[in-house]
Amino acid sequence: MDVILGVDGGGTKTIAVTSTLEGRIIKIGYSGPSNQNIIGLKNAYLNIIDAVQKAMPKSRTNVLVACFGLAGIDNKENYSSMLDKLKKSRISDKIILISDVEIALSSGTWGEHGIVIVAGTGSNVYGRNALGLHTRAGDWGYIIGDEGGAYYISRLALNAVFREYDGRGPSTLLTEIIKNYFNVENLPDIIPIIYKHMSITEIANIAKLVIEAAKKGDYVAKSILKLGGKELGLAAVAVIKKLGMENEKFKVVFVGGMFNAGMYFIRPIKREIKRIAPKAVFIKPNVPPVMGALALSLKHVRGDIDDDLKRKLIKSWNLRKRLNNKFIQEVNIK
Repeated sequence: MDVILGVDGGGTKTIAVTSTLEGRIIKIGYSGPSNQNIIGLKNAYLNIIDAVQKAMPKSRTNVLVACFGLAGIDNKENYSSMLDKLKKSRISDKIILISDVEIALSSGTWGEHGIVIVAGTGSNVYGRNALGLHTRAGDWGYIIGDEGGAYYISRLALNAVFREYDGRGPSTLLTEIIKNYFNVENLPDIIPIIYKHMSITEIANIAKLVIEAAKKGDYVAKSILKLGGKELGLAAVAVIKKLGMENEKFKVVFVGGMFNAGMYFIRPIKREIKRIAPKAVFIKPNVPPVMGALALSLKHVRGDIDDDLKRKLIKSWNLRKRLNNKFIQEVNIK
């Protein structure tokens, strides 16, 4: 049985999916993180293999192409060492190893060129033009970058409530919302919790409170979201200029939880991009990044992915996802 494989590996989990050449999703496999910067090369590779094995059909299988979109392979040493391991695994004779942000782009463009803006815990912008040239902006980590990501938004929110506490800033609904979130009466009581007990991801979750306050009309919360959006817009502009795409029509793909913030966050991004690239089209993918990896595998075998194949892939993914969730629920009940 001929199949193709797509894998999305990041700092928290790895997802693998197999498909027929006609666009029917066969199986989805899940495993732990596969960013070697976080857990090392050996453990990252083992989690990738685990996810891949879980995604393989039971019948004898020939994987024509396997596309791996992984975090943590941006330097030459990491890339080479991971590629060497994947080739030795003999998963497929054709291995495509690219960054996770590239498959995020593909999940919205189905393998075509464009720009992707990723705003999850962190943030970055990646672009590839019609000539195949590519570049990125941001992704410098939570200490010196990641503007527009959830950690950045959360840090600005915490800063805002303490500015109000000191008398240096305007009043904001965020103060009471954050106090309730931490279950404290006095704002300074959250300091030891934040510095001693909270991870980066846990701090980033405070961004949800900013969205909540903005929806209630809070000026400070709305301003924070607007600033985050503007920063991502400026990063996208830098990528567009480097690739010479100002006068082209291309897709800008939004990926990540921060895009649930709505128009306070999204409008500034669009405004900055439209100033230099008026033909840009904005989309939020209806499939996850792992399907971008699968699309690149399919494109390698079949060439361009037409609208009919896209519809089949989306429909098949949604069906397989529902079946997987039902199975997990049944196992948990038992």
